[in-house]
Amino acid sequence: MSDVDERVDNDEHEDEEPVVEPPPIKVAKISVEDVVNAIKFLKDHKGSSRASLLKYFKGKLDLESPEGINIGLKRACDEGVKSGSLVQIKQSFKVKGVEFEPPKDLTVVQEVCGHADYCAWMD
Repeated sequence: MSDVDERVDNDEHEDEEPVVEPPPIKVAKISVEDVVNAIKFLKDHKGSSRASLLKYFKGKLDLESPEGINIGLKRACDEGVKSGSLVQIKQSFKVKGVEFEPPKDLTVVQEVCGHADYCAWMD
């Protein structure tokens, strides 16, 4: 009776497709120095987001999957923050001690009005 039960179980598994494992992801080797150079190249005054860094490295590195670049980039950014060479501000990263000027078209110039009584009344 146990032989019959085993045959029934085998028949059920024959209909299923074999499990195919995906190939392993090739993780890009991105160093903290590479991330620092990319941030300096992008020159964003608010800091470079991980998405903009990912686009930068996609153009530089030749890998089949962007997932490998994303994993390597995340590791490099985390190492940079831990070592103190990078500063994380929300989802963006800046190089410690390096500041970039904001673009001229985004700079707001505030003029001081000579009508102190009138301007105080407007507030």
